[in-house]
Amino acid sequence: MIVGRDDEAAMGMIEAALVSLAAQHTPDNARFYILDFSSVDAPYADLLAQLAKGLPHSMQRGRRRQLSDFIAEIAAEVDQRLQQDESAVGKEPAIYLLIYGLQRARDLRQEDDLGFSFSVEEETPPGPAKQFPTILREGPELGVHTILWCDTYTNLTRTLDRRSLREFEMRVAMQMGAEDSANLIDTPAAAKLGLYRAYFHSEDEARLEKFRPYGAPDSSWLQDVSKELMGRTDHH
Repeated sequence: MIVGRDDEAAMGMIEAALVSLAAQHTPDNARFYILDFSSVDAPYADLLAQLAKGLPHSMQRGRRRQLSDFIAEIAAEVDQRLQQDESAVGKEPAIYLLIYGLQRARDLRQEDDLGFSFSVEEETPPGPAKQFPTILREGPELGVHTILWCDTYTNLTRTLDRRSLREFEMRVAMQMGAEDSANLIDTPAAAKLGLYRAYFHSEDEARLEKFRPYGAPDSSWLQDVSKELMGRTDHH
């Protein structure tokens, strides 16, 4: 989970995560779903699309129109894996859902449940706002992982409740207010960050580390990465 207003630094971190995961998995051992909510006029708007095309793995990239289909597909996979015998767990390809710009993914926001129930609604399958928390809760033990960037803690909590927030063991905080920082990484330290700096917080390891995020890569670097990983596939 990456939180902060620096969208270019967030793009650099999301792409670095995507490349490192692709380098760790053979193409038949990982599937990637990328929900790209980058601004169409941003200088790096096509970088995720370019990278997705250049990697040998199964890559599905979509924007707002594809969100419901992607979430439904991943939720169905999680449900299927939950039904499996324990001996089968861990043998399926890893699945990674990457969301760049959670603040723009309105279909994932929690709806107000006023307690009304109608028979027609009961027959309607759950939408992405209900499927997403299940993916976050059940997915990791089944090899289904989520990496996301959101611009502010306030927007983050519009989509994720406290229970869902706790599912993210690794968190990155860029410059933000002291209260938001304390909620996100258990310390107000991110309020004192300068530009081009962030904190990495690992809950399991109780570790807090300041670092300088990667910038968004250029096209030539993406081409080099693509050649390298495609070359590995050719050698197999």
